[in-house]
Amino acid sequence: MSVMNLALLMTGVGVRCREADVLAFLDGLSALQLPDFSNPSAASYFWRFGRWAVREFLAEGLACESSAGAMIPQALERQGSCMSHLVIQETPEGGPTTMLLDPPAGMLPQGHAFGLGDWVFLTSPHTAQVRLHSAHGGPVSFEAELVSIQPPPQSGVIVKVVGHTPEQVKQLAGKTCRIDRASNHVTFVRQIGALHKVCVAPGELDWLSLVLMAAEEVGGLEKVATYCSHFPPNAGFPAASPVLRGANSSQLEALRAATTRRVTLIQGPPGAGKTSSAVLLMRLWVTTGRKPVLATADSNIAADNLVAGCAAAGLKVVRVGRKEGMKPELQEYSLFEKARASGERGGPRHNWRAEKRLIQESDVVCCTCSGAEHPSMQDQKFRNVLIDEAGQTTELGSLIPMMHLEADGSVVLVGDHKQLPATVACVEADVEGLGTSLFERLATMGVPPMLLDIQYRMHPAIAAYPSRQYYAGRLRSGTEGVLRTAPAGIAWPVKEAPVCFLPIQ
Repeated sequence: MSVMNLALLMTGVGVRCREADVLAFLDGLSALQLPDFSNPSAASYFWRFGRWAVREFLAEGLACESSAGAMIPQALERQGSCMSHLVIQETPEGGPTTMLLDPPAGMLPQGHAFGLGDWVFLTSPHTAQVRLHSAHGGPVSFEAELVSIQPPPQSGVIVKVVGHTPEQVKQLAGKTCRIDRASNHVTFVRQIGALHKVCVAPGELDWLSLVLMAAEEVGGLEKVATYCSHFPPNAGFPAASPVLRGANSSQLEALRAATTRRVTLIQGPPGAGKTSSAVLLMRLWVTTGRKPVLATADSNIAADNLVAGCAAAGLKVVRVGRKEGMKPELQEYSLFEKARASGERGGPRHNWRAEKRLIQESDVVCCTCSGAEHPSMQDQKFRNVLIDEAGQTTELGSLIPMMHLEADGSVVLVGDHKQLPATVACVEADVEGLGTSLFERLATMGVPPMLLDIQYRMHPAIAAYPSRQYYAGRLRSGTEGVLRTAPAGIAWPVKEAPVCFLPIQ
């Protein structure tokens, strides 16, 4: 068995599989030393993160089942995570397990958040509750992939049911159903794909494999910081650049590190200008000819913040991702909307030709970490990758954008491991280490975070505690307390005191 086959087996796990059964199967393969990894460190890394990815995928499925059962379908439809009263019909498109779901009155619900590739639960009849397993012989939800959303006037969705025979699927024809959002299968597949690449075929990214896997071998822990500090080819700090005029001393040090190291951690406490520092860095990269830059974050909100910052700085930015996942005021930067407006042939039928041209012509490409593996990004390489909110991103999530680095590239993780960690659905995997971000792991292995040590958000008296408790007393305030007046509209008890407590009941 090859490692590729193992990766395919993992991504073939269905949401309805029981975790204990899946883990027992994977443990059996591992005990038989299947597959045969050429590198023991890669084997250790792949098995650990691969198991975590599978467990997280299954835990997400259970969470989605619970969420679907806790609310009525109408409420879920308003949230965009459910479509009900659909009629199941056979369709000549696709294979024998592909079905057309017709909406009532021929119109899909406005504001639905479903997209191509989504993994859904198909439950029939539409009045039944979403169930992955049934102890009493009641209806069990099917798993399906959403493969097409038909435009008006023949509005409807086409799904491919998985894990069932064509005969079982045919019996659904003519019945009503509902579909509900299930685990994020697209992200799961992309994470396993990135894991396979970095462990088996890193190619020109062998230096990144050393950074990620040095700790897997005896005595390798001490090497991690050294690997990260290597000077990237053709890099350098442009000290005379006009971009640096507005930077404070800690930002300058962070930018110097980010332009002279393979891997850099920039730590941004609350109000310390983390996003503005990220934008400064991207401007610096662009003005020194290292464009386009790939800028990612774990969430759509954080990715939108990067887009807004780049646009305000005058950078030519495009946003990869569904228009529905973007803020309305930022949709003009949508890569796919720009491609349509260009009149050039694009989309999957034309190998994303228009989109790829726009990416190459841009200064910055912004997307979620998972969105970095969108088909329009296939084979795209970047000399510089920035991951924002890196303290809230799992290492598996960070792998996806890093696979787009060029051989002489560098990556900068911007975040703060002293603030909120990544959100993980599987408690056991979280405890084992899935919730530990790459940012935090590298910081604990001796890679020094470049601390942005001047904050502008809090009154100095408020900032004193986090500075002492989390930042070794290094966090300073950029605005004196006497210049911060009590906010108007509140009967402030003691105007000289920067904190008061208000009843909210």
